[in-house]
Amino acid sequence: MDGIIRVKTYTGGSLREVVHPSYQALTYAMFLSDYNESVQNSNINIISCVYLHNYDNDHTITSDQYKNYVKKAPIFLKKDVKKLRNFIKQFIKYGDQKEILYEIEHGKN
Repeated sequence: MDGIIRVKTYTGGSLREVVHPSYQALTYAMFLSDYNESVQNSNINIISCVYLHNYDNDHTITSDQYKNYVKKAPIFLKKDVKKLRNFIKQFIKYGDQKEILYEIEHGKN
């Protein structure tokens, strides 16, 4: 292992070892926060979460060994659409015509 948090899952036609989705979401958020000038200068708060739209809970992805990552980037499974919607509503009260997404996309790295 190279220090990255991994899980085994069936993807691409076989069982593979991949980066845990919560860890992946967290590192992407940290990358944006650390390297995107717009995120830093506009005080944009990046909140991580994971939506596994075709994953049934087998308790592997949410086992205790991953709890610190799942706590910071919660996982929502295919049956959790309402929970995901409520999570998003906690942080996004109204739309902004994609202004923040445009700002992040065009921010200097």
